[in-house]
Amino acid sequence: MAMEPEWDIQFSPNTYGFRPNRSTWDAISQVFQILCKQNSAQWVIEGDIKGYFDHVNHAKLLAKLAPEDRVFVRRMLKSSIVDPEMGLIPSTRGTPQGGLLSPLLAVVALHGMEEELRLKAWEMRFGRKIKDILDSNKSAKTSKVIRLLNPVIRGWGNYYSTQVSKKAFAYCDHRINQMLWEWARRRHPNKGAKWVYKRYFPPRGNRHWVLSDKQQTLATMADVRIIRHIKIQGHRSPHRPSDHEYFEDRREQLTLKRLNGFQKSVVRKTNGRCPLCDCKISAEHLRRWQTNGDNNILFVRMIPE
Repeated sequence: MAMEPEWDIQFSPNTYGFRPNRSTWDAISQVFQILCKQNSAQWVIEGDIKGYFDHVNHAKLLAKLAPEDRVFVRRMLKSSIVDPEMGLIPSTRGTPQGGLLSPLLAVVALHGMEEELRLKAWEMRFGRKIKDILDSNKSAKTSKVIRLLNPVIRGWGNYYSTQVSKKAFAYCDHRINQMLWEWARRRHPNKGAKWVYKRYFPPRGNRHWVLSDKQQTLATMADVRIIRHIKIQGHRSPHRPSDHEYFEDRREQLTLKRLNGFQKSVVRKTNGRCPLCDCKISAEHLRRWQTNGDNNILFVRMIPE
């Protein structure tokens, strides 16, 4: 089973079937952790793939494998079935039930499905919000539509910016552009596609397909920085005196992760305190520094070297 070590380290963390040193008890424990909270989901969807081993798509399965594994697995999958009455029956789909490699191939074939389902569910909720705004503003000015959409796009992007979300962000930007294109074409049914494109999606530097009215530009999720969150240590409490230093260090780490180069230098040179008000540097300070260039220059002059 040379393929098993290579694939086992790639599988999703909460995949338990047909994997070494994992059992149904592990799966039950994970389900409990997810559902034991007060705000946990109230409904669980249970899925059962009918005749799964008999209907695995050979082409899609083989496409996931490394070239050196693909040759061997293809031979196994394509081996004819011996039937006492019908003789040799060609194998066009499915994996041999009871075969040594079949359980691993079953998990390989399903690998990535969890991420795809999560992406689809996310896109449905997010996409519905975008569509509702566009449907409610079919004849509104472009500037108004941009003002309504930007907080939604930035809000969703920032909320999920601590996860591995670049692929999901790119997909959402693509879906938003599709909905915007339908919205723009519907407003001008007698105009050609080229005219609509120039009117609503003028090039902005190297960027194309971004809704703009020459004064405002639609935010895109691809512009959101992915910043991995530092998970809190479960046994820590801000009410325990011995943990105060931990929370101070954690606060500074979380703050620094979201700063640009100038802001990081400000935090380090001032030991994390605002030289104007002597308060701990907070998100409000950062917002002001980001939007007011004049203050940035004055701020730098005030910092002792």
